[in-house]
Amino acid sequence: MSKDILLRVRNLHKSFGEKNILKGINFDIKQGEILGLLGPNGVGKSTTIRTILGLYGEPEGEVILKGNRVSSVQDIAVEISYIPDTPVYYDNLTVLENIKLTAMLNKISKKDFIKRMEVIMEAFELGDFLDVLPDKLSKGTKQKLSLACGLIRDFSIMITDEPFNGLDPKQIRILKDIFIEQKKEGRAVIVSTHLLDIAETFCDRYVILYDGKVIVNQDLDNMDGRYSTGQNDNNSLERIYLNQIKKAGGQ
Repeated sequence: MSKDILLRVRNLHKSFGEKNILKGINFDIKQGEILGLLGPNGVGKSTTIRTILGLYGEPEGEVILKGNRVSSVQDIAVEISYIPDTPVYYDNLTVLENIKLTAMLNKISKKDFIKRMEVIMEAFELGDFLDVLPDKLSKGTKQKLSLACGLIRDFSIMITDEPFNGLDPKQIRILKDIFIEQKKEGRAVIVSTHLLDIAETFCDRYVILYDGKVIVNQDLDNMDGRYSTGQNDNNSLERIYLNQIKKAGGQ
């Protein structure tokens, strides 16, 4: 395995009963790379993420993290920070207590906690909510709490599922900058999103799923050639995405 490849996914399958959701997913993510995981609803994006994380048990196929095959969620808990599409938190703890607990469980030093909290507080404007219980928060603020808990810990790879849900344009800009900063520090970020116009502004590479398979695995510049739409004046991510989905049998 190349030294700069942090995560390698090979021939990943997942079925629920007789329904095959993933049908041989293959892709890599390198150190210092932001990968956009794209596709319509129901094509397997969230299932791909959860299978990689071992949330369904041992993966059907290969998930190789830093050269070692993953067989359980414990194998990757230290290395991967996961931010799900639905915010996860402890209902009986305040915003600050949720963040502190996450830091404590991940053995973050007091010095690093203070430093990271400064960044989080500035980015997500949580100052007025630190002593508030999560069920009193708006949808967008709950999302900020989930993001804060994901960023307070150490990780090699951050995997986010629809992280821009509930955020206003300013917060989206800030979150993109945070992802870019993780990249600069040598970490990798996987962002599953429906927001193609946003993904196009900061992702290095795109994996597009359809019907449980990878139909595109490329950076946008190379997609212009390999997946040309025949309309060279506007080979945007959106145009290429829609063209490839249609070729794969979608609408």
